[in-house]
Amino acid sequence: MAKILVVDDEQITRHLLRKIIEKRGYTCLLAASAQEARGLLEEQAVDLLVTDVMMPKETGLDLVRFTLPKYPDMAVIMVTGVESELFSEFAQAEGVYDYIQKPFEPEDLLERIASALRRRKMKLAKVSYDGAMSIGLLKESAPGENRVALLPDAVALLIAKGHSVYFQKDCGAAAGHSNEDYRMVGGSLVEDPQALIEAVQLVVKVKELSSQEAKALDSEKVLLSFLKAEAFPEMVATLLEKKVTTLALQRIGTADGRYPVLSAMSALAGQQAILQGMQFLCNHHNGMGKTLAALPGIDPARLVVLGAGRAGIHAARMGALLGAQVILFELDQTRINRLKGKLRKDIHIAPVTDPAFAESIINADMVVNTAPSTPQSNAYLIDRELVRRMQPCSVILDVTATIKGAIETIDRITTHSDPVWVSEGVIHYAVANIPGTIAQSASQILSLQVYPIVEKIAEFGIYA
Repeated sequence: MAKILVVDDEQITRHLLRKIIEKRGYTCLLAASAQEARGLLEEQAVDLLVTDVMMPKETGLDLVRFTLPKYPDMAVIMVTGVESELFSEFAQAEGVYDYIQKPFEPEDLLERIASALRRRKMKLAKVSYDGAMSIGLLKESAPGENRVALLPDAVALLIAKGHSVYFQKDCGAAAGHSNEDYRMVGGSLVEDPQALIEAVQLVVKVKELSSQEAKALDSEKVLLSFLKAEAFPEMVATLLEKKVTTLALQRIGTADGRYPVLSAMSALAGQQAILQGMQFLCNHHNGMGKTLAALPGIDPARLVVLGAGRAGIHAARMGALLGAQVILFELDQTRINRLKGKLRKDIHIAPVTDPAFAESIINADMVVNTAPSTPQSNAYLIDRELVRRMQPCSVILDVTATIKGAIETIDRITTHSDPVWVSEGVIHYAVANIPGTIAQSASQILSLQVYPIVEKIAEFGIYA
């Protein structure tokens, strides 16, 4: 933990500050004067200086003027009894990170300390980063996951900018790219995933790490991948224990509120949900023997989609293109209002509170859920009783793959090799990585979205 030096001429204040700081786990040193503080700083390195402004003989500002040029990597917080805009501007000009006015709440002080230490870490990272980064591209280990995060053309661009890229053997094979394709653009092949992780600064992957891969990481590594924390608590615990800087691809957004990687993969998942689900309506998969495709002279199949986000809209569009009768249910009335007039005319959108909701589910040939929900929440959109009333051999497909989230009977996560089970007479599908079924197309789209993120990290460092 960080080492903090507290400087204050009042003994009660010094010991109170030490009690607050040490309770949070920091190491705390005390000095009763600026002169004593200078002596301590000469003896040992300090991450953060917390100093009172008004002290006899030598003020806190005098101490800061003396110490910061000598110890530029040290963060500083000043404690003052008077709030002054002029003092704030003066303190910032001297390089002070923050100041806090007496009397203060302990939590307020601790928040400012944590913020100052984060800013110091960012500053140090920028200073020490030399502009060249080693990047590792891991082969996917999750069942049925065939995508690769970066294609050879993206690797070539990174190498052209002076970075080094190591790739695990066969990482792109299922997506149509051989080891030789990566070698030809300057990538270095590594067979063992743990050896690759040890060799690089930035580890890039599509899905979550295996337990062995997670254990190979340390606090000096950065991980970039999709991360569904609630589904992998042990892996998350390992990453936290090892203090690994982790970036979840689905949570990386732009200034205008977009999430490019999540958006691209959600669109694919919505489209593929329909195409995957169709096969389980077929007789040879014990389905009811219907197709979503329009046929002359017969009534269209009935498709219900839950959630009008990116995945839901693309699922509804795909169903409508095939010729199904599509109802799209959404929880957010504002989103419904925004989408009205923008969807195809053959897609009907309604709130989940619509009186026709239950009847639509009961009569549906296929239900596709894309609505995000909390696992084990008991706040089901579709409970077991409603599933029991659905048509025999109809299909429920949960794109979110959330156990007991929006649908009570989704009680497991499945894989591409064993994707379905039957509950209450209805076929259920809950594969977590639907885009993995079209690895070549999905990897092309994914690489286009992941490359700018990797390039920015590689160019400016993780704290840029």
